[in-house]
Amino acid sequence: VGDDHVRGCTAIIVDDILDSAESLSQTAETLKAAGAERIWAFATHGLFSPGAVDLIERSAVDRLLVTNTAATGTVSSDETTKIEWISVAPLLAETIRRVCEKESLSPLFRVPDP
Repeated sequence: VGDDHVRGCTAIIVDDILDSAESLSQTAETLKAAGAERIWAFATHGLFSPGAVDLIERSAVDRLLVTNTAATGTVSSDETTKIEWISVAPLLAETIRRVCEKESLSPLFRVPDP
């Protein structure tokens, strides 16, 4: 990461599985040291091993958005100011409806024009 590429910018980290949060935390620290103004992270599956939420809270990550595809019974939104869970229920419900109605699933994966 070169200083010229992130200085003053909002950096975005994308991950598939977030478990210990060590890689996320290290990446965020590197980006912050390179001059990133804000750091947002997105993860598909948040497993959150013991200590992960504390590590995220102490890290340079400003905001983490994660889907609710993995049970995180040990993590509550009261424990964190940085993590937001996004429900996949509407997507799954629409997928099931389309399959039952024999409709295409393709529109679910198209990005709408701005």
